[in-house]
Amino acid sequence: MKKSVLAADLPAHPFVIGHRGCGRRTSADGFYENTLAGFVNAVAQGATWVELDARLNADRVLVLHHNMHYGQTPVASMSSEACRHAGLSTLDEVHDALPAWVGINLEVKFGPADATGSDTIDACVAWAAARSNERPILVASFDPSVSAAAAVYRLPVGWITWAGWAFYESVTSAARLGCAVAVCHASTLVDMHPDHPGPEVLRRLLADTGVRLWTWDALAKDVPLLVSRGVTGLITDDITGVVAALAELPLGPGAQAAA
Repeated sequence: MKKSVLAADLPAHPFVIGHRGCGRRTSADGFYENTLAGFVNAVAQGATWVELDARLNADRVLVLHHNMHYGQTPVASMSSEACRHAGLSTLDEVHDALPAWVGINLEVKFGPADATGSDTIDACVAWAAARSNERPILVASFDPSVSAAAAVYRLPVGWITWAGWAFYESVTSAARLGCAVAVCHASTLVDMHPDHPGPEVLRRLLADTGVRLWTWDALAKDVPLLVSRGVTGLITDDITGVVAALAELPLGPGAQAAA
């Protein structure tokens, strides 16, 4: 049976999504970002999804690294052997190591000067399509062209917007692009501009468009507010803190729509 990112029977609590595994750079326990150990530990801490950054190496293998360069070397120019030596995990390794119920938020990564951009999009979308029956997968990107590539396979897509983008721009743009999820920076929802539309407009937008709302850089202290504003996916560097904050909320089955 195909596992849908929008399945109606998913848990009532919002998803806890480990940012690059246990968080950017290193966690308190020393798990580096975008590493196999970090993703496995994220699930052990309570994450129900993991967010990872995928890009192509010189052998056209999808490896996990946030920046376009590893040190001074473009990842796109590194062989698979060089990537292994550098400790870069492959997307397949993480997929194979995680339980099937764990969702993968696959962020497609390439830089403005990265000639592999279109190839990276095609590779990520094809990878997700081939495994969409095996686990929940959301293909996400700051680049809107990813939505068109994913539409060919009818894959759910997340439209990520930068800090400073107003929530209504993020949600309406996601809807126009045919994306299932708008991924806003948490500050956009926590510190709403007094001259901009408020939470009631956000709730109406989400209801009218059917777009689900996720947020990145979610802090534990902001969880109650974020959930009250319709967030159903929390991408965070603080998995244990967010899990604990969610446990304090009076949510039960059906009380909070899941993404």
